[in-house]
Amino acid sequence: MIVCDTGPLVAAAINNDARNRECVDLFTALHLAGRRIFVPGTVVTETGYLLAREGGAGVEAQFLTSLADGRCGPSS
Repeated sequence: MIVCDTGPLVAAAINNDARNRECVDLFTALHLAGRRIFVPGTVVTETGYLLAREGGAGVEAQFLTSLADGRCGPSS
């Protein structure tokens, strides 16, 4: 199981982030390898806040929906 922090989640979700491509590739590789990713509640809160600030409420909603669905992927 991989424990995920805020930075890679935000970078993967915001297209113009300098680390976007490498974070998207990382999460894609983890998904394809069947690795489980644990996102602590405090990370969900912080990520949601930063996504709303940087990408808008729609990006934050997509992130939260992807967590609820069991899939966390890039948006925006």
